[in-house]
Amino acid sequence: MRVQTLANLMLGLVVLGIVVPFSAVALFLLDHGPDLPELLDQAVANRISVFAWLDVIVSALVVAVAALSRRFVSTTEGVWSVVFTCALGVSAGLPLFFYFVLRREASTAP
Repeated sequence: MRVQTLANLMLGLVVLGIVVPFSAVALFLLDHGPDLPELLDQAVANRISVFAWLDVIVSALVVAVAALSRRFVSTTEGVWSVVFTCALGVSAGLPLFFYFVLRREASTAP
């Protein structure tokens, strides 16, 4: 697969990474309204939920360290990757980070 095609796919995955998780939040809000205590109770209702949250937190840390290392992307791109990860989730921030990496690779390819 060409680098530019893969980069474009990553942009599509950014959108998917925003829409899919937030659709679950929207359904919760329709059922319960903006009930933060209920949201938190359901988010940590059992051990598998806690496992999933811990996995997301560690994944977010990995994205932040890689994005801010300045080895793969510029500082601005790294900051945007971290902002997307913190504000919208790893499912949006990680493909954005990969998009920036691939865009850089495409610009330096012969």
